[in-house]
Amino acid sequence: MSGFRLSGEKYPETREKKLSGKIEESKELLENAQRRVNDIAADLNNVLTIILGYASLLRMEDIPEDMDIVLSRIETACKRAATLTQKLFSAVETRNVKDP
Repeated sequence: MSGFRLSGEKYPETREKKLSGKIEESKELLENAQRRVNDIAADLNNVLTIILGYASLLRMEDIPEDMDIVLSRIETACKRAATLTQKLFSAVETRNVKDP
């Protein structure tokens, strides 16, 4: 059976090793992408925390009504962005649970 050809290759094991190597390479690329997404989400979350902290400090001051409206918009935008970062964290965690 040593002369058996599959897809033009003399040894099916060679094709299997190549495919296995590509699968491992793809897994590494995916893991690197997941780490980057996680790092970016964490950094973004930190920035949002700082922005919300400053908005809270400003709220403690006696500010004009129009500034209060602006602060509300800033807080709303930060909360929406925080929701997105949580979705990114969840997406990475879900992938890690599915593929041990």
